[in-house]
Amino acid sequence: MKIDNQTTNISFMSFTKFILLLFFSIFFIKNAWSQNYYVAQNGDDNNPGTQSQPWKTMNKVSNFSFNTGDNVYLRRGDTFHGNLLRIKWEGTPNDPAIVGAYGSGLRPIVSFDAPVQANHYGINTSSASKHLIVENIELINAGLSLRGAGSKDYTVRNVKVTNSRGAAIFLQQVDGYLVENCEVDKAGNNGIAVWGSEAPLAKNGIIRNNTVHHGKSNDGIVIHQDGSGNGVGANHLILNNVSYNNPEQGYDITAGSYVLLKDNVSYDNPGGSVTIGHSGHHIMIDGHSSNGEGDWTFAIGMGGDFSEYLTVRNSLIVNPTTYGIRLQANTKYAAIANNTIVYGGELEQNRPIIAMQGSFTDVTAKNNILISTNNIPNSYVGYLNGRTPSNTNSDFDYNYYYRPDNQQNLFNGQSFANWQSSENQDSHGMYISPLFTNLSSGDYTLSSNSPCIDAGGPLTTTIGSGSGTQVPVKVAYFFFDGFDLTNGDQIIIGNNSPVTVQNVDYDNNILTINQSISWNAGDGVSLPYNGLAPDIGAFESGGTLGTNEFDNIDIAIYPNPSRHNEITIKLPQTIKIKTIKIYGITGKEVFTKKMETSKNKITLNPNLPFGIYFLKINSDKGLLSKKVIIE
Repeated sequence: MKIDNQTTNISFMSFTKFILLLFFSIFFIKNAWSQNYYVAQNGDDNNPGTQSQPWKTMNKVSNFSFNTGDNVYLRRGDTFHGNLLRIKWEGTPNDPAIVGAYGSGLRPIVSFDAPVQANHYGINTSSASKHLIVENIELINAGLSLRGAGSKDYTVRNVKVTNSRGAAIFLQQVDGYLVENCEVDKAGNNGIAVWGSEAPLAKNGIIRNNTVHHGKSNDGIVIHQDGSGNGVGANHLILNNVSYNNPEQGYDITAGSYVLLKDNVSYDNPGGSVTIGHSGHHIMIDGHSSNGEGDWTFAIGMGGDFSEYLTVRNSLIVNPTTYGIRLQANTKYAAIANNTIVYGGELEQNRPIIAMQGSFTDVTAKNNILISTNNIPNSYVGYLNGRTPSNTNSDFDYNYYYRPDNQQNLFNGQSFANWQSSENQDSHGMYISPLFTNLSSGDYTLSSNSPCIDAGGPLTTTIGSGSGTQVPVKVAYFFFDGFDLTNGDQIIIGNNSPVTVQNVDYDNNILTINQSISWNAGDGVSLPYNGLAPDIGAFESGGTLGTNEFDNIDIAIYPNPSRHNEITIKLPQTIKIKTIKIYGITGKEVFTKKMETSKNKITLNPNLPFGIYFLKINSDKGLLSKKVIIE
C-alpha cells in the first residue's frame, strides 16, 4: 500500500494546530474565570462581591472558595475590624493572586481592639500558596504572615503594620519573596523577619525601601534561625532600608548565605547596627550608614557559631557607643575595606574601635579611616583573649588613624610605629587627620586638600600573569557577583577598563568577569575610583556629596521626616531658585527640578523610597543644603 507523504504531513500539521488551539483556549478560558472581588465597610456578605455590591467582612473572604488567580480588593478609607483574613488560594506566574485596595484615599485598615497573640496574624496564609501579592493595606494590632512548605513567589508591597504583638511581617519556607515600600511601627517582635525552618528553606528574596522603627522587642530586619537552630537558604538582598529606635539590632543576619546588605541606614538601635552570627556566611555589608548605636554591643558585629566570608565596605559608622566593628566567635575570612568610623559623642565605653576576640582568623583591613573626636577610645585596634595579628593572619594596610591629642599608643597596647614595625601592619598607613570637609557639621567627605585622596591601595592583587575571564587573586571576598539577585561589582584590574564580576569562587580566590582581559602578576584589583588611586575612607572624592548645613541663608524644610513623600521648602526671603536636587546617602542624584523662578515656598513630591537624602538648592544667593528623611 502506498502512503501519500504530503497528505500525511498536512494531516499531522492540522492535528498539531488543533492541539495548540485547544491548549490556548483552555488557558484563556481559565484566565477568564479569574475574578475580582471587593470588600467595603458598608457592604453585605450576602452580596456577590462586585464593586457595586461588595462584601463586608474578612470572614467572608477567609471562608470563600476562590479560583486560582482571583483577586480581593478592600476599599480605601475603610476600616475592617476584628476578623482575621486567611489567604487560602493562589495565583500563577502570569496571573498572581492579589489582596489589595481599590478606590481613592488612604489605605484600607484591618484592625483589632488589642494586639493579636504572637502566633496569630491579621493577614496570613493558612497553608502553602504560590504567586501571591499583598499590597496597599494597613494593619493595626496585628501582623502579616506568609509561610508554608512549598510557598513560592510572595510579594508584600506598600503595607503598614502598627503595634503587632509578634513579628510585623513574617516569612518562612518561601522560595522567592519581595518586601518593598513597607513601614513597620512598634512591632512586638522583629519588624520584618525571614525565619528559619526545616526544609524547604526560605531563599531568593529581596527586602528593599522599607522603614522599621520604634520596635517593642528584638530587631528591625532579620534573617534568623528558628528556635531549634534551623536556618534559611541562600540569596537575600536587603537594599535601601531604614531601621531606627528598635530595642536590639537594626539588622540581624544570623542565618542564611550569600546575603547582601546594601545602602541601608540605621540609627539609635541600642543593640547595634548590624550583627552577623550563628551560621550566616558569605555576607556582605556595603554602603551602610550607622549613627549612635551599640550601647551594649557594637555598631557592626561579625561572626557567630561558624561564620566565614564576611565583608563590610564603603560604610559610615558615626558615634558607636561601644565597639565600631567587632569580630567575634568562630569567624574566618573577614574583609574590612573603605569604611569611615568616627568615634565621638558622650556615651562611648572606652573600647577598641575595631575589636578582635574569639577564634577568628584571616582578617584583611584596607583603606579605612578611624578617627576619634574626643580622645576617649583606649585602642584603635584591639586584640583580645590572646589573639594577635600574627596568630590570626591579620593584614592591615592603607588605613589612616587620628585623634586630636595625637596619642598613638593605641594599637593593641603599643605605638603606631611598633604596630608597623613589630606587627608588620599598615606599612602604607598613616597617623594623620583625614581633613574631612566639615567634621563639626557631619560632612565626612574628603576636603580638596585631604591626605586621603589618591592615597589608598588596591583591595587585592592578581596571582600570576594571564589572560581570559577567570582571574586568580590573593583575596576574592572583597567582591561579590550579585548573588543571583542583582548585578555584580564593577572592578578595575591593572590598567584595564572596568569589568563586571560574574562569579566569585571564594574557596579558590578566583574572579570570573564578563569579558576577556590580560593581566600581569601583582596587578591591583579595586572598585572603580577617581584620580590616580583609590581614596581612603567611605567616600571617593569627586563622586560623592558633602552635607554642609546652611550657608548664610536659613531655610525651613518640613515635614522632616516626610511620611507621604511631600517636602515643603520655606525661604525667609524671596530668592531666585535655579535648581533643586536630591541625592542619596552615597551621593547619587535621585531627583532634580529646574525652576528659574522666585518663590518663598516650594512643595516637592519626589516619589522616593524610604531613606536618608540630601537636598541641595542652587539659588542666586548661593548653594544651600540640608539632610531630609523620607519615611
